[in-house]
Amino acid sequence: MTHYHEQREDEMKKREQRLEELRKQREELTKEIEQLESIKVWEPEGGDYYVRDNGDVLDCPTDSGTKLFGTERKTREQAEKARDKMRVFNRLLAYVDEACGGYDFVMDGDNYYIELNNGVYIMDFDVNFMKVGAIYMPEQVAIELCKKLNSGEVVL
Repeated sequence: MTHYHEQREDEMKKREQRLEELRKQREELTKEIEQLESIKVWEPEGGDYYVRDNGDVLDCPTDSGTKLFGTERKTREQAEKARDKMRVFNRLLAYVDEACGGYDFVMDGDNYYIELNNGVYIMDFDVNFMKVGAIYMPEQVAIELCKKLNSGEVVL
């Protein structure tokens, strides 16, 4: 076999190896694409009623943008229940903002929040995990807020 034939054979082997590598990559990419395409991102369905920023429950205007924000509900009753929960959440956020300028969760720190236990507001804290929906605050703010909530000075 001549040098040219050996060189040509080496080139063909390298080409086949590269083609095999690319086929494997294509197979892996195809699997990843199929997996990503199969994921369906949830969005709120919306409904016939929505909660306005002032707490009113109204018939939902078409394409109002309230669906994606999560303030639309299928029934008036659902919208009214959601409104009551939104009010508590929003007022709690407002209190923390006014009391300390807002608060961001600190990993490995004492992050206080308020909970209602048998009709009494108490505080607790998390260190390494965040509860979905909890409004965190410094300890002193939590102490004062519990006192004010239990005395009726603050109503959420």
